Amino acid sequence: MNFKSYSIILLLFSISCAPQIDKNKFENVNRAAKTIEGSVKIGVNYQRFSELLQNMSTEATIVKDQIKTEEEAELLKRYEIILETYQESGIVWQNMRYGYIYVEGEIEAIVVKYNLPTETHKFPRKFRTISGNVIQLIWETARIKTDSANVILNK
Repeated sequence: MNFKSYSIILLLFSISCAPQIDKNKFENVNRAAKTIEGSVKIGVNYQRFSELLQNMSTEATIVKDQIKTEEEAELLKRYEIILETYQESGIVWQNMRYGYIYVEGEIEAIVVKYNLPTETHKFPRKFRTISGNVIQLIWETARIKTDSANVILNK
């Protein structure tokens, strides 16, 4: 095999092994996820939290229009799941009354999805609640998912 043939084979191999994710596309959606993560860690009010969710949603939509590979589509799906996780924590937060959330309607599905601990009450009628602290559990789930997305992004 001559040098020219070897060079062409090496070039083709390196192209086929090139990363299939354009990291620049994901910079803003990743920053938006990390901003939410940092905000909930130090304390954020519901209005600001909602604004951060809107920003991440916008950034994910922008990336969606730029997807070119399966790997990018898979990474975007991970960020969409992170966004959904934070949105579900917002639903729980929005339904909190006096530090507790009644387990009914859309809250029931969230309780099942995250295996959240419930407390059963029998007076005046039978009902279940979850503590407002479960929001922290959902945020921790989002943090773990963000870390997982970052591993893929930074390969």
